[in-house]
Amino acid sequence: MYIKFFYLLLYILPFYHFVKIKSKYNFGKKQNYKIDLLYKHLLGCNLYFITNETDLNKTIFSIKVYPSTSLIINFKMYTTDNNIIKIIKSGKYMFFGLDLNISNSDITLTQYNTDTIICFFNFDDADCHDYVFDINNGKFRKNDNEILTNNNLIPMGFTNIKLNILTENVIDFTNYYQISLEKKYNIYFDNITMFNWINTIASEMEYTVNGFYGFKDDLQNIENITDNDFYLFNNIYFKDGAGLEDNSKINNINKYFIILLMNIFLL
Repeated sequence: MYIKFFYLLLYILPFYHFVKIKSKYNFGKKQNYKIDLLYKHLLGCNLYFITNETDLNKTIFSIKVYPSTSLIINFKMYTTDNNIIKIIKSGKYMFFGLDLNISNSDITLTQYNTDTIICFFNFDDADCHDYVFDINNGKFRKNDNEILTNNNLIPMGFTNIKLNILTENVIDFTNYYQISLEKKYNIYFDNITMFNWINTIASEMEYTVNGFYGFKDDLQNIENITDNDFYLFNNIYFKDGAGLEDNSKINNINKYFIILLMNIFLL
């Protein structure tokens, strides 16, 4: 009986668990950004990309969402931007955020847009929280334990937070930062609604969400996030694959390769 009660608590209560993983590369002993730019369909996987490239400051920021048996989200950044690197080295916390722009279904709380996730990290620590956007005051407010509101589109709380920071062998970039998190559906959560919303409604209607990143001095000052904290804030769209356009160079190469194979087999 006590064991069953313990497992029930794990589903009902938010459970925070942070792990700083050993340096993990995606290409042998190197981190290859091209692997993250491959365009391919993955069931239940929607990815967003914000890219900003100049000769001196190249940054690729991506947010990957996997709604299946749990909600897994990956924030990834490749950068050569010295300002970003220096700020993190100085001891400040960087944050990655995703705002789904969901209007509140509670008519008494219409000033809050719901379903926002923000993760903070430095070289030694990472922390994630649920937020809402306060329309009247123009700021994101922390919403742990559903203090303000919950639309039940995404589950509250976190079961897994992993931090991977690479400062060597990042191909064509200087540093690589990744936070992966997991939100488990509790026994009362309607994951079918969330899955359908992300994979059908939002995708087909080209629903706009917000992706952003910025900085905070420490974790004692994260109750509110304002414009002054943002380094970049962009509107982004649900897309299959890694967000490359259909007429992109990589996708065209794939098309021509498939056409070539078809012609060979038909000969």
